[in-house]
Amino acid sequence: MILDVTAGNRVMWRMWGRTKPIEGVVFIDKERDLHFPPDIIADNTHLPIRTDLKIDSIIFDPPWGINLPPWFLNKKPFNNENKWGMSTNYYGDFKSKRELITYIHKAQTEFKNYTERLCFKWGERNISLWKILPFFVKDGWIETHRIKHNRLFHNSFAKNSKSKNQTYWIVFQRTKTIICAEEKKP
Repeated sequence: MILDVTAGNRVMWRMWGRTKPIEGVVFIDKERDLHFPPDIIADNTHLPIRTDLKIDSIIFDPPWGINLPPWFLNKKPFNNENKWGMSTNYYGDFKSKRELITYIHKAQTEFKNYTERLCFKWGERNISLWKILPFFVKDGWIETHRIKHNRLFHNSFAKNSKSKNQTYWIVFQRTKTIICAEEKKP
């Protein structure tokens, strides 16, 4: 089983044309009024799930916004799409970097109760990845994979130009799991 604990409108899953239910994935989000409602409405810093369940991995794509303007958080009907087919809905905003970092720390600490693998997506809109990584390492996560993904940034002034905001996918494994696997080697 996979938990997507920041499911939102499942944009990540729909990018590959997935509109049907996805077997083995449980969608969790604290937003209620979504076009694709979550399976569980909950805050991912306090998951209402039994800790004895077998969860293969958790997908964590936290909001990156800090003090976003009201127009940016406009929650228009989901069928309101821009000319590139992406939804104009944005979810999540924090009042400060400290609030965002505190949220990430609480969430990843909670995830340790449920899984040994965490797939983390981070966009460097306001905070560099290098300032976020120590919170995971300090709590016993070891980075096993990293992919840097920089989508083309489309606007009327700079067609097909690269965005300055870097996006990363990082897979973390719990330290305990890696140590146990190394101890079993002959």
